Amino acid sequence: MKILYSLVIIVCSGLLVTGDIAAQPYTYNHAKVSLSDDGNRLEDISGVLLLPDDIPLWSRQSREYQPGDLSKDLSKDGFFRGPTPFINLPETFKRHTHQHQPSVTSNEKGELLVAYYSTPSAKQEKSLELTVLASRYNYKNKQWEQASEFFKVDNSNDHGTALFYDDKNKTLYHYNGIGKPGVEGWAKLALIQRASTDFGRTWTEPDIIDPVFAYRHQVISGAFRRENGDRVLPCDNTDGGLGGTALYLHTGDQWVDYGKGEKEPLYYTGKQPEDLGSVMGNICGIHAGVVEVYPEANEPPRLLALGRADPTWVKALWKADRSHYKEGHMPVSRSDQAGINWSYALTGLPAIGSGQRLGLIRLTDKLTSGRSPLLLVSFTGLRNRDRNENNPAENTNLGPAMAFIDNDGHQIEYRGLYAALSYDEGQTWPVRKPLTPADGKTYDGGAWTGRFIATKTQGEPAGYVTLTQTPDGTIHLLTSRLYYSFNLHWLENHSLSWQPSGE
Repeated sequence: MKILYSLVIIVCSGLLVTGDIAAQPYTYNHAKVSLSDDGNRLEDISGVLLLPDDIPLWSRQSREYQPGDLSKDLSKDGFFRGPTPFINLPETFKRHTHQHQPSVTSNEKGELLVAYYSTPSAKQEKSLELTVLASRYNYKNKQWEQASEFFKVDNSNDHGTALFYDDKNKTLYHYNGIGKPGVEGWAKLALIQRASTDFGRTWTEPDIIDPVFAYRHQVISGAFRRENGDRVLPCDNTDGGLGGTALYLHTGDQWVDYGKGEKEPLYYTGKQPEDLGSVMGNICGIHAGVVEVYPEANEPPRLLALGRADPTWVKALWKADRSHYKEGHMPVSRSDQAGINWSYALTGLPAIGSGQRLGLIRLTDKLTSGRSPLLLVSFTGLRNRDRNENNPAENTNLGPAMAFIDNDGHQIEYRGLYAALSYDEGQTWPVRKPLTPADGKTYDGGAWTGRFIATKTQGEPAGYVTLTQTPDGTIHLLTSRLYYSFNLHWLENHSLSWQPSGE
């Protein structure tokens, strides 16, 4: 006998399940789900068709969602804009004060779509009231439109969302974790997806990637397509701050997770794969950003991942304590076997932690080598948890600093959000730039960030980063509440320059 619940939906193909995504897309934001008799598996999921009067704003068609003349080359005109809020709640969700884990994507027309979860308060992230909202950017009004409900399973905590537009097959994919109805939190989720060929106006029926309510299913923004056509989906391995990132690969007609079954990341031993003689299917650090890199002209592409600080790994590998690691560096994981195993090292980049998530993408701007640079957006160090939320002017120490040289040749110590570029497939990051309007204004970063004053020496101290680049070269950056935009020319030629510190 099946147990039925009402739920919001998502679609795609499943773990070790063959077949294409279901046809006949339609508009829906709720669905029904049935569970196995023991309640431990998601057996079926189906959308609930919305009536014309109930169609959400994100399903509308409008030329205002397109920037206009995409043939205009903005690459030679450096610019930096923002930040402005992208959270625009409807009346039905005004009582929700906590929005988190955004995921943004764009298509060849320059349209932008963002999705994120919303809860009544920061203390209710495990709540069964958690729902996913979405909105589009209106280029005419130069603001994000009012959000509408995008995904919701009644009486369920559907934690973690990723949007990814595949420009090869002109399909938008939406991935989500689904909590077991009636159970709070995101420790054990099922994993589903859906697809859209009209950039999110209508969606196919949901398809299950992994039906078991289990760890390794909290979706992280940053899904992408490999050169060989495989789709890559990062998911947190656990529901805590430690434990690394799992990697799902859609290869051929099935999803695979090479690290499934590891009770604890094997990198906790402090050894490399060749020392263990077994699979190490986890990326070091949760909330990891993943890209495909091309180390040598005649070598196959590899995967590179940057993750959040994981002191357990550092203790094992470097015999360092947690206090030392707080002043340390971000871990990097590399795989030349499509995620079957990983090797680990420390980068020269600052470590990040609670309340922070990095963003990592490959830009579309071509280098003379034929490849595009990698873009990392992160923070100069772990946030200071002793900040005064009511009076941000008192927050003179937002965490570790990074040294930069200004246009007058003076060195400054900057704390907060920054961007870095790599021209050698992630080996080095020679260009680093603060991301701050430096206008002295107070901004509300939302979620776990709170209020901060943007100056020449400090920017946003925390937040969950998500990135996309539109065909005109504009890089769109969203944190937990704020929206920035800039381009490669600005990163390379304007404002401050990074001062190497001999690391």
